[in-house]
Amino acid sequence: MRVFREELPKMYDAVVHSMAVLDFAPAETRPGKLSSAHEQWVLRLVPTPKAIEIVKELAPQTFLVGFKLEVAKSPQELAAIALEALRRNRCDLVVANDQREIDAGRHTGYFIDPLGSVVAVAQGKVAIARALVQLLADSLERPVRGDPLTGRFSPRS
Repeated sequence: MRVFREELPKMYDAVVHSMAVLDFAPAETRPGKLSSAHEQWVLRLVPTPKAIEIVKELAPQTFLVGFKLEVAKSPQELAAIALEALRRNRCDLVVANDQREIDAGRHTGYFIDPLGSVVAVAQGKVAIARALVQLLADSLERPVRGDPLTGRFSPRS
């Protein structure tokens, strides 16, 4: 989180937040080495803050791409789940995929926009990456801020 808070105010054009770095962390830590003489340890995990949730707070103009991985969902279910994640995290685009498809060697990425539309579908890591780069390029080409009287747009900072 510290890195996000330091870096995002510098005005990045886009953030591609492809994964949760750490969903859970130990509830408590102990300093030093623990003895292996114990037969059993109980580890309690607690949810960690989600870095993606603060991107738009720190950098509202940054184009934010999130990813949503699910298991055993239809393309329609993936789109609905991705739209909910997009809205919750204020993303501009979410790439949704299904672990079952990845395991079967049919890694399909569904690109969902803020209207809930599937704006692209790509199969395979390379095709997904290319589609993402193309969608980012198309989105970042559009002017960000404009003067309605002159029609001129200020460049990105």
